[in-house]
Amino acid sequence: MKTIGHHFTAFQWALQQFSKGKFLLYFIPGLLIALGFWYLETWAHGFIGEGESNGWWNSIVSGTGTVLEFIFKQIAIFFILTVLSPVNTFLSEAVDTELIGKAVGFDFIRFFNDFIRMIFVVIIAVFFEFLFMGVWAIFAWIFSLQVLNPTVFFLSASFFYGFAFYDYSLERYEIGLGGSFRFCKKYFLPTLVTGIIFMGLYYIPIVGLAIAPVLATVISTHVFLKSTGRLDQIKQQKVNEANETV
Repeated sequence: MKTIGHHFTAFQWALQQFSKGKFLLYFIPGLLIALGFWYLETWAHGFIGEGESNGWWNSIVSGTGTVLEFIFKQIAIFFILTVLSPVNTFLSEAVDTELIGKAVGFDFIRFFNDFIRMIFVVIIAVFFEFLFMGVWAIFAWIFSLQVLNPTVFFLSASFFYGFAFYDYSLERYEIGLGGSFRFCKKYFLPTLVTGIIFMGLYYIPIVGLAIAPVLATVISTHVFLKSTGRLDQIKQQKVNEANETV
């Protein structure tokens, strides 16, 4: 319940900030990418439709179109987690500054290192995701549990994508990759819930690709600061300062 409460509070805070006009510019890159992939998916659907009346050729064309659509979705997520990582990093820093006043100045070397780190994080996350999915697929086949495959695969992807979004905060606080994995092991539920929110938003047609990374970044940053006690520490400092002035 604590995890759900933290995410609900973070979601409320995010909506309050958006209503004040804050962080809205961060939706633009995702929106542009969303429009591009919407065009590609529309083309894939059209490709499928063209083969529906072509007899024996239909199955080949339809299967190819479905594969292309799946590939487009995976590339879109890759873009979000890697190409958009600088944008998400700046957003996470802005949220951190808004919440606890931690300002991080721009540094090109740090910016480059963070970008390279995110690529490694995504590669590692995808590797373990597919490794887990492969092990589960064998287990499900042996015990006839294939009916659970969609749910298990969704939760698996959610956890590893959630890990990628928490890494923006982890790298800002100079926590290495080993420490990042320990964090996600310790805070397994927050990582999973954040990933579920991202995946749920991502599957909203067209706009999902634009809003999912922004909300996931804001929420993960807020929950990270709350879960690690940093947010409560700042609030307590403000209370103490207020008492001292009375």
